[in-house]
Amino acid sequence: MNSAEDGVFDYDRLSYTIDSVLRDDSRYNQRNKPWVIQNMLPTEFLLYYSPQFSGESISLGSIRPQDTKVFPPKKFETGDKLYVMYRSKSEGKNYMAMLPHTFQSQWKRIKIGDVVYRSWDGGRQYFTSFADISGLMLHNDLLFPLNVYFKGNLIGQMTGYDGMTNLGGSGASLYVDNDREGFRLGDQLTFGYSMEDNKDILFTITLKDNHAYHVHIGKISVGEPENLPDTYAYSVNVPPQTGYTFYVPIGRYNSVATNITAPI
Repeated sequence: MNSAEDGVFDYDRLSYTIDSVLRDDSRYNQRNKPWVIQNMLPTEFLLYYSPQFSGESISLGSIRPQDTKVFPPKKFETGDKLYVMYRSKSEGKNYMAMLPHTFQSQWKRIKIGDVVYRSWDGGRQYFTSFADISGLMLHNDLLFPLNVYFKGNLIGQMTGYDGMTNLGGSGASLYVDNDREGFRLGDQLTFGYSMEDNKDILFTITLKDNHAYHVHIGKISVGEPENLPDTYAYSVNVPPQTGYTFYVPIGRYNSVATNITAPI
């Protein structure tokens, strides 16, 4: 570790110290504020939470489409887990809808099924004269496959999240460039379920930033920076994260099953 005696300032240590102070201040200032869970999707989900180290699974009831639930300030502690479940219409069974979320008391507003994006990686940025956005890398963070529509046309399908990127063979990440024509600011992409018993449209996003590149669909977001899936995890037909049931997309771009496990 560098020190002032070496004549080199330790920026990493300062950054960690500042982050720690801000985090502690945020937790203290929000100690009496309620927990808010907001459903961003037109789908009803079942909510469960597990207190840290307890192994228990406690029901929080259901959350209606695009609704909000409020819980007392002391209901959850940092380290507790939130589980979001989906009830199959045809099977009557519960499935995990997305990866579990770890409660952090500095972030008390939790959005289920949010859409967030990252800007270009510096070395990969390029522009064209005929489009505002040359292309987008879409990441499905739901455990269900999705259809992607542009101007009413199906332009792609994504499998359920499996912990990998397209570089690792994942079907949950998809690069779209409108047949190399790119996109204009104001263009819209629409996302819908791609399941036998559910083809509901989830939402439509409007492209407003020409620096957007990685778009995450269906995340549990709280305001922290987004992490990319593991680029270095490689797998064929079996995802590195097990214990989930992955639905197979239907339609023109059929895919092989990636992980058939018992429902939760």
